[in-house]
Amino acid sequence: MPAMNKSSYHRIDKRVNASIVEATDATLNETVEFVREAYRETFPQGRVNAVNDDGEEDGAWEDDDGILWVDVAFDGTWHKRGFSSHYGVGVVVDVLTGYVLDFCVKSTYCHTCAMNKEKLEGMTAAEQLQWKQLHQPDCSINHEGSAKSMERDAALELWGRSVERHNLRYRTMLSDGDSTAFNALAAAQPYGPTRPITKLECTNHLPKRMGTALRKAAKDGRLGGRGEGRLTKEKCQRLQNYFRGAILNNLEDQRAMEQAIWATFFHVTSTDEDPHHDRCPAGPASWCFFQRARAEGQPPPPHAGHNGTALSREVSHAVLPIYRRMTNPILLKRVAHGKTQNSNESLHNVMWGHCPKEVFVGKDRVEAATAEAVAKFNRWHRSWTT
Repeated sequence: MPAMNKSSYHRIDKRVNASIVEATDATLNETVEFVREAYRETFPQGRVNAVNDDGEEDGAWEDDDGILWVDVAFDGTWHKRGFSSHYGVGVVVDVLTGYVLDFCVKSTYCHTCAMNKEKLEGMTAAEQLQWKQLHQPDCSINHEGSAKSMERDAALELWGRSVERHNLRYRTMLSDGDSTAFNALAAAQPYGPTRPITKLECTNHLPKRMGTALRKAAKDGRLGGRGEGRLTKEKCQRLQNYFRGAILNNLEDQRAMEQAIWATFFHVTSTDEDPHHDRCPAGPASWCFFQRARAEGQPPPPHAGHNGTALSREVSHAVLPIYRRMTNPILLKRVAHGKTQNSNESLHNVMWGHCPKEVFVGKDRVEAATAEAVAKFNRWHRSWTT
């Protein structure tokens, strides 16, 4: 029996990939109904989600037109590491339920265009235009610009079609520290000037930003190395962990969160001659050795041997601007929700398992792999939540 020729294989493969995407789109419609019901059950009395014409917050979770407001996490991922990838994927995940609501694939590469490049160079301008017009419906290129800008353009596309496709408005964007996509949405105002979008920070990502800033300060300012009070890698990690703990232990209380972060700073910069433990939690169960001793009526022990993360005066002055920046009230407000992008990252692992980054593929395969991963992810999630 003769083998299937290449053109037949690619034609069938294209149809299969298209069928996978079409089937997943149908399941997303069902998913939206699950999400809608979850919001009705969770917020029976309504919730703050928009700004009305008078500039006041509107407490209805569903507009008069029946369009539901939801909080979503958004993240971009690329087929190739770095910013040289031909393909990028943007995914929107509902924060309340964890279901994937929508996705889109951006591509700067088309195999047909690449294979006909020399042929096109030998054509006249009119012939090139005619060829491109005929090829346009099947062309895989849907993005112009850098690979990094794919995330921004994917966000604009997903927010721009949320009402038409799913009768939803994405009220918030839970994302990492990169504000490029959010700034583009804020400028575009996909829901109009009276329905702004709010940016939220991933609770896991913000402590990582603190750790990155501390390590950079240690390297650029030569604050590391041996010696008492130096900013070593181990201390950077501990300070990052302290920062994370201060956030997680004070969710929904922004003022307490800020105080807890500063307590860790003044704790590690204290000395016997100049102690600053007034912000540390009091009582015999306190993590602060100074406050524990005070609660037990004992003289405080020396800092040496009890403060393993101690920073010298030089180091404390150098990292103070970092703490001021990372305790900005606007920034802390964005993590008070305690939510993460874990669902997005889990989906990425499933997605690239179907379409390994080490293998060269076309846009259709990336799109099919994403669709298949979304369908599996939502099906698995439903089995655990129902």
